[in-house]
Amino acid sequence: MALVLRGEWTAETSGGCPKYATWPKNPQFALRPSTSPGAAASYTLTLKQEQQGDGSLHPIGLWVMRSDGTAQRKESMTKADMIGKTKFKATEQQQLSLSLEGGALYVVCASTFDAGLTANFNIALESSEDAAATLTALPASPDARSAESPVGRGATPPTAPQLPADYPPASAAATAPGSGSARQTRACARSGRRRWGAAGRRRRRCVAAPRTTWPASRPPRPDRRSA
Repeated sequence: MALVLRGEWTAETSGGCPKYATWPKNPQFALRPSTSPGAAASYTLTLKQEQQGDGSLHPIGLWVMRSDGTAQRKESMTKADMIGKTKFKATEQQQLSLSLEGGALYVVCASTFDAGLTANFNIALESSEDAAATLTALPASPDARSAESPVGRGATPPTAPQLPADYPPASAAATAPGSGSARQTRACARSGRRRWGAAGRRRRRCVAAPRTTWPASRPPRPDRRSA
């Protein structure tokens, strides 16, 4: 009897085939034979996808890798790690038959050919020689989990930036709505220097009043003069 698990390729868990650097995001499964160490047995993995709304199918495939000795996701892969693989085809079902030795742990990766394609699928493990073999889904990669929300699962939401401890606090009068300092008022003062315009009119220079207290939320602006 086959052991069947249900999976899904989402925008966050569809990493594409091994030619994409994002392939570790794909759904991964731990395959553990129950035979004695060194004893080989035959296994068949079947990957079946659901059709899209328009009846189309994605090119899909799967491959089996040697694990790093623990039931954890594979984040990298060498040619020596690869034990068996299928070609990628736009078909409803893909099968991979191979011989595996007991006493070891293997990682199965199921993917679409291109990254970012979404679909539901089933993956099944069957062996007439090792009916007690197990196939279990491995947790999603950290990158995929953090992409589910702006701060990720278990992450601390960002906090507002803190001002240095020695930053001078703004006075209540400076930050109160409608206060003169908050509105950056200007005053025209006699500068002692007068100039005459082209039309012969006398103009007085408008000088910005000096500011002694600034709100903590923004830095002082340079004085600007308007004729």
